Amino acid sequence: AFADCTNDGQSPFSTGLRGVYQNPTGCTTVGDYAFRNCTSLSDVSLAATVENFGLRPFMGCDNLYYVDFNAGPYYSCSDAAIIFGLDSNGNMGKVMECLECRGNSFGNAKVGPDELSGVTEMAEEAFMDCDGIGQVDLKSSSLSKVPERAFALTDQLGSVLLPETCTTIGRGAFWDSGLYYIEVPHTVTLVQPEAFADVETTDEYQSVSCQNDQYI
Repeated sequence: AFADCTNDGQSPFSTGLRGVYQNPTGCTTVGDYAFRNCTSLSDVSLAATVENFGLRPFMGCDNLYYVDFNAGPYYSCSDAAIIFGLDSNGNMGKVMECLECRGNSFGNAKVGPDELSGVTEMAEEAFMDCDGIGQVDLKSSSLSKVPERAFALTDQLGSVLLPETCTTIGRGAFWDSGLYYIEVPHTVTLVQPEAFADVETTDEYQSVSCQNDQYI
């Protein structure tokens, strides 16, 4: 499937891919949902030449805990199962994808604040379907926008703390999540439609509590 891999496109592998996967030298692109539902995949090694990383290539890979980018200059996976895009200085500047094992079979259910220090961007769907995540603290980051579907379908997500640099919450950002508390700073001036769609109330918690009265 990766023969002459200059662009993997959007064709997913079969769900039967197992164990450890290594892709060939020269691959430059891993497409949207490329390894979708490869539930037995545990470890992936990608060529250092990969410079284009699509939407959630490892969607549904419940047992995948690490992706090795072989010291490439574009991406890196932390020991805590989060894939980051690297800036020109090699710093982890963009959250690309949180692997779905985080907080379930691997790692802490709380994300941040230290591991997100220096982050300025987040990819769409970065934490989507990460049911083991209970809290995300972004206060040490310089994030300006919570992108579309960033935290959608996160059943156990209880709280999110946004930084003072945040100005926008994207469409469907928290759609159908378990969110009951969010700190929204006064710097947020735009909340796009359906940002909190299908976030249910309970007897114990208000669905969304926030510092910015405009969005309560």
